[in-house]
Amino acid sequence: MKREETNDPNGVVSVYLHKQVAEGDTVEVIAPASEFMLDVTQTTPVAFISGGVGITPMMSMLETVAAVTPDRPTVFLHSAWNEALSAFRQDVEKHGAAMSNIKTRTFYSGGPNGVITGEVLKAYVDMTGDAYVCGPVPFMEAMIGELRKLGMKEEQIHYEFFGPALQLKIL
Repeated sequence: MKREETNDPNGVVSVYLHKQVAEGDTVEVIAPASEFMLDVTQTTPVAFISGGVGITPMMSMLETVAAVTPDRPTVFLHSAWNEALSAFRQDVEKHGAAMSNIKTRTFYSGGPNGVITGEVLKAYVDMTGDAYVCGPVPFMEAMIGELRKLGMKEEQIHYEFFGPALQLKIL
């Protein structure tokens, strides 16, 4: 697990696990209880758009598409601060190699290729499909807002963020 103590809100759980839990300790956990799930019955275009640690749920969705519907038109866009903080790059490449219709791109917001913009979304995302968005709240607000501006319908946009139950400010 990545230690997230410098982000806001600070990664209380990741810091606790790194500082307080030792190998061999017992940790009680529960299964994820979210509605943020890929509809595996669909074969329509799908876009996975993530920022930072928001890539985590996208990886299981990408793996599922690669295994179940490898011909499904798929876009995988990820934004990280820099290459060192870009997780799962080899896994994205591995799953992409098993798919016949995938476009992937990673953006480094701390570098020259910048951030995911509305123009990028317009170029990559098929507005007739579904988009799954996950990442920091400001990232998600921007991505969801841009998808809406481009004409994507509310029922086509699926999202989840990590952290306390904050209200997303999406106009």
